[in-house]
Amino acid sequence: MYISQVLLCVLLLKTALGAPAAVSNTKPKVVCYYGSWSVYRNGIGKFDVENIDVNLCTHIIYTFAGLDESTSMIKVLDPWNDLPDNWGKNAYGRFTGLKAQNQELKTLLAIGGWNEGSMKYSKMAADPKKRAIFIESAVKLLMKHNFDGLDMDWEYPALRGGVPEDNTNFSILLKELKKAFSSHGLLLSAAVGMGPTTIASAYDVPTIAESLDFINLMTYDFHGAWEKQTGHNTPLSVRPSETGEWRLFNLESSVSTWLSLGAPAHKLVLGLATYGRTFTLADVSSTGLDAPSIGGGKAGQYTRQQGIIGYYEICSTIGDWDMFFNENVAAPWAVKGNQWIGFDDAESITTKSEWGKSLGLGGAMIWSLETDDFRNICGQGSFPLLSAINKVWRQGNPELPTIISRPQNVTHISTLQTSIGTSSTQNVKTSTIPPSYPTTIDTTSESVTNSPVQNSTTPSSSTTEHPEKTTISNIACTKEGYFAIPQDCSMFYFCRRSENVWIRYNFHCPTGLYFNPSVLACDWPYNVPSCQ
Repeated sequence: MYISQVLLCVLLLKTALGAPAAVSNTKPKVVCYYGSWSVYRNGIGKFDVENIDVNLCTHIIYTFAGLDESTSMIKVLDPWNDLPDNWGKNAYGRFTGLKAQNQELKTLLAIGGWNEGSMKYSKMAADPKKRAIFIESAVKLLMKHNFDGLDMDWEYPALRGGVPEDNTNFSILLKELKKAFSSHGLLLSAAVGMGPTTIASAYDVPTIAESLDFINLMTYDFHGAWEKQTGHNTPLSVRPSETGEWRLFNLESSVSTWLSLGAPAHKLVLGLATYGRTFTLADVSSTGLDAPSIGGGKAGQYTRQQGIIGYYEICSTIGDWDMFFNENVAAPWAVKGNQWIGFDDAESITTKSEWGKSLGLGGAMIWSLETDDFRNICGQGSFPLLSAINKVWRQGNPELPTIISRPQNVTHISTLQTSIGTSSTQNVKTSTIPPSYPTTIDTTSESVTNSPVQNSTTPSSSTTEHPEKTTISNIACTKEGYFAIPQDCSMFYFCRRSENVWIRYNFHCPTGLYFNPSVLACDWPYNVPSCQ
């Protein structure tokens, strides 16, 4: 039943956007991000370069390199793992060496990511001399280690400490990068945000599309533990019960926005998640979407991060959990006791891939390789989610495993229902593994302008851009940067000066985390001694 509704949504979207643009003859892309830090996970969670299946990706992207603020040069973030120097593990060389197994495979290096922030990229992009230094260093590093290109993952221009001029400067940076790359045959891509405010603030869509070979849409993390109610990580379309800005947080709305702003469909690569978002329910009798929650769910045994869990941990855990499905979300969630997991399985990944392909998009990408079931723990074949993507976008590969359908006892929730449904009364055992991979996602911020006359409050968006606001005591800004809140370790603020007026943006860490001034991020409490 839900397939027909998805196809109806596709037809309505095509009608709204008008005639589709000319479709490129380029083969569909399957872009696979690799989180290099997963090599440090324990046991079966450890994922190294050699665990990558080179036949399931057209492009693989190594994450992350960083930016040296003092020199404006690209920098290696984990020299011991990334480089061969001083008996290092040479992951860069081994990663690009995978091309020997697949002559058509392209290997890229990503720079940025959430933890790198935005401020230093903003400063680099604003200065022609610093841009030139960065571009020269990037070309040298890519050529030295045999990468085929660079993926810009600046999260996000004009936000998180950036300035409005980032919108223009990011376009200039990409144009100059593309010019320098063209003489070396290097590819240039970018990972871009999906929230409506992010798109409007950060990107001049037609201009950056001219410079980029392809654009990786981060169409996930639409909901998560930073909210006070359950929500799916990657909903396909809006639910009738959603109102206001919440109606924009889904794949359909985000892709529609990028297309309507002038992005060529064949350059857009649809992002799909190989992990789920988890919640701890406030009331075990309310188990549906929008059910009240009190924070993230328990950490996975190997990913070890509250509020997020890999698919291989999900499929090996939820055998006796209650399963639910919503036709608008087009993906399942599972509940046991007070634990709630929203995720994609092979069937929902197939549905979303077919939807993206019907719009003429350029392919699909995953975040990320190491959280798919790469060891076939659950008996669905190695990389079942990535294999499902390949079956849609790269049909005709007889070596791909058969897609395993979800169990037949899944409860289908009506599109008009929200926080309802039965729940298992069984309890989930508390994990004894200490957390080691803190999240740094913040809630929606509130900006306060400190003027000589009075303090005025106006809404401003953070990275996650959700409608909920937080408030703190009136603190005057005296210099730019991120600062802790003495009265509440879970909150922090950012100050910047605009036209001789200080503007303060307030942020709130996810439940259970404290702001750590030493790393300018939300962190586990035991890493913030001043808050003990």
